[in-house]
Amino acid sequence: MRNLVYGLLSALLNRGAGDIARTLRIYAAAARGVLWLVDAKRLDAEVAAVAQSEELGELGVLASTLRTKAIALRSGGFAEEHGSILEDAANQLAEAHGWDHDAVMAWFGDLVLDGEGVSVPGFELVAADGDEWDDEEGEGEWAID
Repeated sequence: MRNLVYGLLSALLNRGAGDIARTLRIYAAAARGVLWLVDAKRLDAEVAAVAQSEELGELGVLASTLRTKAIALRSGGFAEEHGSILEDAANQLAEAHGWDHDAVMAWFGDLVLDGEGVSVPGFELVAADGDEWDDEEGEGEWAID
């Protein structure tokens, strides 16, 4: 009797889970259809934005470094409070967006050098633990000195 009840419940639950998944797919398709009827261009733009969210996140990190540089230049150079922002940005580029050591160094090198190759005061990018960046592992931390 116990096996029979277990078998029946298992079959019902498995069928129910399949029905739930199928219902959610139908609901999502219907909702997308309604949104397309209301404003197809907006729907397409939102779908594209979601598809490009990683790239947009990477661009946001790069924009934050440029804003930090602009603020630092207006205030006479990089200060301690700018360092943590740039450290976070370097780590995000490496960890979340897959930048290798050379790409991070190139971006931050260009960021902190003016047009004549003169370093912006108060900024130097170094490995946080003094070790070399491990390109194969994609691991490491950046620090601002």
